[in-house]
Amino acid sequence: MTPRRRDERLSGQTNVAQKVYGIVPIRDCFTVGELAHALKTQTGAGLDIRTLRGCLRMLADAGLVREPVPGSFRRAEIKEKEKTDMPRSASIAPAAAPVAPAASAAPTALDPIDILAGFATRLRGLRKDFDRLADDIDAAALSMGEHGQATAAELERFRQLKALLKDVG
Repeated sequence: MTPRRRDERLSGQTNVAQKVYGIVPIRDCFTVGELAHALKTQTGAGLDIRTLRGCLRMLADAGLVREPVPGSFRRAEIKEKEKTDMPRSASIAPAAAPVAPAASAAPTALDPIDILAGFATRLRGLRKDFDRLADDIDAAALSMGEHGQATAAELERFRQLKALLKDVG
């Protein structure tokens, strides 16, 4: 996996899953309990084990985390592309140098896997927007419900006052 693909896949994860990814070791394997303890010591946030397992499963499904031994997790390897030296390529074939980058640049720009990964990332971003919108609607509904209850309580007090004034007068 390349760093760019890792960033794309990680941006499509929830904030909690991104924090969990941050504590998963690169070389060693940690169990869920060790990861929960590391998360608690690094961020101070206590995360439910079931939520932690769910985040790890989402990260594993995205290919960001591997489970070499059942119950133990580590990050997936990120492979940097090897950079070619300009003097060496110039000494081998000076005429072929301009053709090779153009030929390799066209497939990467039109690579279907990268295009689909971009679509998936955009959809995950939309999902986050929809989740935020749904949260805002829920908050507005709760606010309206509380306002309605307050209005009903005021109406009841008004009726009681009206009844008292009718009895007195």
